[in-house]
Amino acid sequence: MNAPEPRADKAAEDRPGGGKTCTIFAEPAGALQYGWGWRAGSRRSRSLFRYFYECVQDARRHGYRINFGDVAESLRPARGDRPPGDR
Repeated sequence: MNAPEPRADKAAEDRPGGGKTCTIFAEPAGALQYGWGWRAGSRRSRSLFRYFYECVQDARRHGYRINFGDVAESLRPARGDRPPGDR
């Protein structure tokens, strides 16, 4: 018996982003505050979002997938950096 071929996600392909992935980033948005945004190539979120989940929802609404592993990696402190409370 032959194994079935993996199905392509047609719904993702039909959305505006074509099932592409985007990058979520944090950007300073005032004193001790950050806003969340997303970008995919030349496309960007129109604004920064106060909450991470709002940014995720907006990216998905525009047809993009998020690689949460990349988000976590980009937020990881560089070696030798310490969290602000440890100084």
